Amino acid sequence: ADPSVEGLEAAWLRLLEQAHSFGFAIGIAHPYAQTLEFLELRIGELVDIELVSLRELVSGRFRQRSYAELIGVAPTADFLATDRAH
Repeated sequence: ADPSVEGLEAAWLRLLEQAHSFGFAIGIAHPYAQTLEFLELRIGELVDIELVSLRELVSGRFRQRSYAELIGVAPTADFLATDRAH
């Protein structure tokens, strides 16, 4: 992943687009200073996206798709974004 501001912005926009398209998106962030600073700013700007733990998604609280559709999603993500409209 590109740790530059431009790379972080591109990854962030892809994450939001996926959340809106599929009802959820999983994001994994490295704990680098620039990444944490970027997330602190951008998370506060979220309007229609809710961050939840992967445990909440898997438990069914936010399950939008069948398990078969989720195959291939890395089970080690620390957080994910869900589209509140779904």
